[in-house]
Amino acid sequence: MIVTFLARRLAPPAPAPNRHDPDLHALRGIAALIVCAFHLFNELPGMPFWVSYLFPGHAAVLLFFVLSGYVIGLVNTRPWSTTSVGDYWRRRLARLLPLYVLAVLFAFGVAYALGRPAGPGALIHHLLALQSFNCYGPFDLPPIWTNGALWSLNHELLYYTLFLVVWAWSPRVGALLSTCLLLAGLAIALPKGGVFFGAYATGFIFWLSGLALAWLAPSSPSPVPRRFPVLALLLLLAAGEHADTVKVGLAWLGYDLDRLSFVNLGDLALLAPCVLLVGGATRRLPRPGALPLFLCLAPPLATLAAALFTGHSLADPRWGYVAASTLIGACLLAGGAGARSLRHFAPLGDISYALYLFHQPIQALCQHALPAHAVIAAFLALVASLGAAWLLEKRLQPRLLSLLRLSPGR
Repeated sequence: MIVTFLARRLAPPAPAPNRHDPDLHALRGIAALIVCAFHLFNELPGMPFWVSYLFPGHAAVLLFFVLSGYVIGLVNTRPWSTTSVGDYWRRRLARLLPLYVLAVLFAFGVAYALGRPAGPGALIHHLLALQSFNCYGPFDLPPIWTNGALWSLNHELLYYTLFLVVWAWSPRVGALLSTCLLLAGLAIALPKGGVFFGAYATGFIFWLSGLALAWLAPSSPSPVPRRFPVLALLLLLAAGEHADTVKVGLAWLGYDLDRLSFVNLGDLALLAPCVLLVGGATRRLPRPGALPLFLCLAPPLATLAAALFTGHSLADPRWGYVAASTLIGACLLAGGAGARSLRHFAPLGDISYALYLFHQPIQALCQHALPAHAVIAAFLALVASLGAAWLLEKRLQPRLLSLLRLSPGR
């Protein structure tokens, strides 16, 4: 079955009506909320150490990559042509550009107001979406300090461009994934200035997985979605992020972890739970097989086993969290616990893009205003971010699109 899948070509299926999927929007909203909570509560003074483990922010961004690839595949089922490509870019720019430009300007305005402004060169490279946590060889273009989350938009725009090649060429799944894996693996051995190749290649594997779900995995014909283990998979996603299986292994071998890209080959340990979450929510993979579930459990279990074997089990408090998350997640999987629908979170998904873009500058303002009350500032920032996201997505975005004469995209 795996060999057959790898031999298939990534080509759009027959066009079908694009229906609003509340579970898909809900999962996107949950991912945005995890990223938001990670930034808001991760480094608060006085917070217990375990609070930072509850929100796997990095893994949630990788989940966004899978969701992004899925949505692009879902709404682009026509054959490649200059007309369909033009429509594709108009929808993408209408969806991304207005709020992105506002988010960049807002982040720079907040930085100026708080006394740590960035120069015009930084503004230009942000407007061009060149910001990244990895150097471009000798060039270092990091995200502005008031909005580090903008790094992922740099990846997304590249993947939207690479999609055109996939759309036109229809490569075999195995050949495309092998090329990305090779680049991601070689990047570990590259000098620090070249590791960004591995970052883009690794992230593109997540993005392509979502595209493959939309184009190659059949949707369940049942009008009532089967249960899928959303909570168990979220726990295993968090366990996999904090286990850092590949990073731990490389560190024990004496590898300089500073040479790793921000997204790297080790993040592939999070691919299985990300794909199963999207596949379950969209009813593309209603019954996860034994191999994907094993791939979810294996990375944290391998790290825990190595920690016990080498005597590191008590040296780092995160191992307790990883063990608990893995155990609870495994028990929920074994017991068949799951949800039939996530639609109650769908309204959060409708504002997820604005929430992702604007929560960090709002957080910076709240924490500057209440420096002695970090927890109160974090909760105020969360409420303000949700309110601002609703106003931006539901009120401002439609007016901007009407003014620019653009049709909204998904």
